Amino acid sequence: MRLSSRVDLPQYSEFFRTEYDEQHNVGALEAHYSIISAPLLAKPDSPIELQRLAVIWDQDHDERVIALLEAAYFQGLLAPSIFCIAEHKGHVAVITNPDLGESERQRQSRFWQRISDAVIVEDKFVVTVMLEEEYILELSPRLRSTFKTYFEHIDNAWTLGPNAYQPRPAANRRENLLSSGPRLKKRSW
Repeated sequence: MRLSSRVDLPQYSEFFRTEYDEQHNVGALEAHYSIISAPLLAKPDSPIELQRLAVIWDQDHDERVIALLEAAYFQGLLAPSIFCIAEHKGHVAVITNPDLGESERQRQSRFWQRISDAVIVEDKFVVTVMLEEEYILELSPRLRSTFKTYFEHIDNAWTLGPNAYQPRPAANRRENLLSSGPRLKKRSW
């Protein structure tokens, strides 16, 4: 199996980097996933972190969910608690960590729904912020254990959520166009 380079991956957004992408459903799951990341908007003197998210697609791979993510990102709703977004037949589950209590998840659901209504102009999404366990319980009973394993695999492989930025070693970077060739000296007039 040939692994794709980052250049071969689809670019779903000008703001998110695609780190991994499946284009077809995996086995009996009736779903497939992509991993995207974006810099966390942090305080001026804090280190930069990247928010890594999984997008769980259904058969139709509805890319409108990316427009919803972009709008939520610029409203500050992704960090640091959103790990995954799953779209299935017009329903969007925004999966968060357990740090958000029930009342906060309901409040955030209203924010996400307003954003969705503003950016999705064709048939509307129904958006709910929920825990992974809540999402799994809404699935068909035959898919629950498989999806639980699927989520564990994705998180173990990609460490979803905020991650410390790790710059690539200089040897792995593309050569800077300005660094090749002779150094120009400062002109003296």
